[in-house]
Amino acid sequence: RKTTVEQFSIPLPPLSIQKEIVAEIEQYQKIIDGARQVVDNYRPTIQINSDWQYTTLQSICELQSGGTPLRNIDEYWNSDDYPWYTSGELNSIYTTAPLNYISEKGLRCSSAKIFPKGSLLIGMYDTAAFKMSILDRDAAFNQAICGVKPNSKINMIFLLLFLMSNRNEYLKMRMGARQRNLTKEFIANLKVPCPPLEEQNILVDRIMSEISIVESNRCLIEIFEKKIQDKLCEVWGE
Repeated sequence: RKTTVEQFSIPLPPLSIQKEIVAEIEQYQKIIDGARQVVDNYRPTIQINSDWQYTTLQSICELQSGGTPLRNIDEYWNSDDYPWYTSGELNSIYTTAPLNYISEKGLRCSSAKIFPKGSLLIGMYDTAAFKMSILDRDAAFNQAICGVKPNSKINMIFLLLFLMSNRNEYLKMRMGARQRNLTKEFIANLKVPCPPLEEQNILVDRIMSEISIVESNRCLIEIFEKKIQDKLCEVWGE
């Protein structure tokens, strides 16, 4: 009795065509591998100038942690009044559409606060500690996030990149036995450089140019993975 594998039909084009297909897919894979090297190994870095003055983050920015309306009260949540983020959603330089919204009443009856577009959100708890994104809209967030309001003294992307470059050192200072957490007070007392805003902007422009190249490579990976999939579907007649 034949097994299922033995009964399985496969396309069998002439050997010359098989070689052409393999060569095409291998070429696509080389592009994917090269692009993935760029994506996986790029780390934005800020070259620190010895002339820069340092100060605590709380001395130049307003910081607050967020809050969560009671989950068992539907009227706190069944509304599109205010975007509301969790630290698990801090995955890119800028936030995208949130998974949840809270109502006006939910905002009033909790410790959640609305922070303006351009604020930096910093995760504080467990595996999300020092995940960061900048708000792309006015929004609230939960208690596992410390919000940093924007002002005229500091470019928030500059701040994000500086904090990111020191993330591993900060994580060594987490507290807690089961969940290794940070606190708002810890973040508020971090020493950060405060060069002239014009200098910050120049550095940010340079790094954002690098990041755009990385994002282009990320797109290349998606494009050529799709090409491989399309070629396989063509071979299999799907």
